[in-house]
Order: sequence, then structure tokens, then C-alpha cells
Amino acid sequence: MAEARVDTGRTSVGADPVREMQAIRVERLRRDARRPMAVNLAEAIALSHSLLKIAGAARRR
Repeated sequence: MAEARVDTGRTSVGADPVREMQAIRVERLRRDARRPMAVNLAEAIALSHSLLKIAGAARRR
């Protein structure tokens, strides 16, 4: 899934990167909240399966 860029209004060189990242996290949470719960759940399950495969591969070595 491609990530959408979030306009945080950061224009100056000295802008706070922590606040910028917080704004990005909040926007991503809001975007996820607008989607149907079934979509978020399906993505979470797929991610969980992927992580289990990675953990299983690491354990076999």
C-alpha cells in the first residue's frame, strides 16, 4: 500500500521533526479510522501472518 504524504505545514528549516512525525501519525490514525473495520482487521491479520513466517524462519536457523 502506498503511503500518502501528509502536509504538516513545515516550511522552515528549524521546524520540529518530532511534531512533524506526530502530525503524520495522527493523520494515519485518522485515515485508518475512516476505513471499514473489516479492512483494518484483514490488514492486521495479513501482517500477523507475515511476522509469524519471519519468526518461524529465524527460529529454524
